[in-house]
Amino acid sequence: AGTITTVTLNNAGAATINSGALTTLNLGGTLTTVNAGTLGALTTAANDTLAVNVTDATSTGALTIDTDITTINFNVTGTDESTFADLVNASATAINIAGDAALTIGASTVDAEAVYTSTNTAGVTITPALGVEQQFVGAAGDDSVSVGATTTAINMGAGDDTVTISTE
Repeated sequence: AGTITTVTLNNAGAATINSGALTTLNLGGTLTTVNAGTLGALTTAANDTLAVNVTDATSTGALTIDTDITTINFNVTGTDESTFADLVNASATAINIAGDAALTIGASTVDAEAVYTSTNTAGVTITPALGVEQQFVGAAGDDSVSVGATTTAINMGAGDDTVTISTE
């Protein structure tokens, strides 16, 4: 099941984390892939929420999180924008993004009805077009999202925001 509750990675290659007790993931610097896709392989999940604290992080690969986790709470800090090439968790229904540094998610595989909620003051960029039933709720930061056949309300909040509309 695991007993490790907090993992910190700074400037790491391909990293794999496997602890059913994981509640906090601290990421910084240059990362290749971070695979927390099997958190203990438990019959009954120990956690459904994961705090991901990000400081000046750039990942060229995927951040994969166990599907037992349905709520991902990002807190993004530092002096530089943090970027994840791909966020993978097909059951994440709530992706909350706080902090005072910008975050970009380059690709995303999350629940079809996921809600991205930002209280981030620097801005959040979600590069792939939001799914038909996915939502984005922005804040004071300069947010950027892409929408296609979205059927839900998108609230960009304050800030100098960008919405790209595609026909896909």
